[in-house]
Amino acid sequence: MMAMIVTVALGFLLEPLPRSVLGALVIVNLKGMLMQFREIHYLWRRDKPECVVWVGTCLGATLLGLDLGLAVGLGVELFTVVFRIQFPCCSVLANIPRTDLYRNRKDYLNMIEHKGVKILRMPSPIFFANIEFFRDKLAEAVGFNPLRVLRKRNKALRKLKKMLKGNDDRIAENGLGGLFCQTTDESYTNKEEMDLPLDLKNLPFSVDWNTDLPFNISVPRVDLHSLILDFSAVSFLDVSALKGLKTALKELIRVDVDIYIVSCDEIRTSMFFVTIHDAMLHILEQHKDGKTKNWLKETRF
Repeated sequence: MMAMIVTVALGFLLEPLPRSVLGALVIVNLKGMLMQFREIHYLWRRDKPECVVWVGTCLGATLLGLDLGLAVGLGVELFTVVFRIQFPCCSVLANIPRTDLYRNRKDYLNMIEHKGVKILRMPSPIFFANIEFFRDKLAEAVGFNPLRVLRKRNKALRKLKKMLKGNDDRIAENGLGGLFCQTTDESYTNKEEMDLPLDLKNLPFSVDWNTDLPFNISVPRVDLHSLILDFSAVSFLDVSALKGLKTALKELIRVDVDIYIVSCDEIRTSMFFVTIHDAMLHILEQHKDGKTKNWLKETRF
């Protein structure tokens, strides 16, 4: 305000000055901003989108004038905001030893990752623009495509049922061992049927998908039994995101992966937990071994 008053009150005194003098006054006032070019390297390493906004605004103001330059800066800022939300930095979390803290496993050494459990953190709202990105990150975190695994299992199950038709007595006596000499070349192309939940009814034996199956039947191995989703930074989900999330989680449940969601506003027992540590304690109580018992004693509060 003071600068504006001085400019209005004393502006008539500057009118007769040569343009070169006026230009020098402007350059002196902009010296501080121009000296910030030395910090571009540091800003790029610390925050690349913020550096892009600064450079874009500076170049726009220099080449197009102050008014258009500020408009360019605003446009670049909006673009970076959309980019940050559409492509958030999802991270896989792990436990810091002897604590109930879970952080990005890339940021710390000697982190504890329990066998068969993955923790994925989503640091932004989930909506129509980033739901597909989230599903890609989800598949990357678990290490397999659940829909592909489900289709493989359905194909294998159909082959097993076909083999059973002529080998009921031998199957009852020897289990799957009686089928290892059988082969089949039948292929199934109906993807809608392959995407249905597994129908294990009327089988005279139980199927362990992580063991060797009869000859010529191959199913991807899934070592994951539990997935924790940290939604502490998810402020909202729109309808499109809710449908996409439901589909993604349903695919995981159909391949025997339990889903746990933490830090939500609305809590539902057995699936929703207040913190990551609560969900981890619940999972380890259900999947106990020697190591987890010791870990539970050290970290239970």
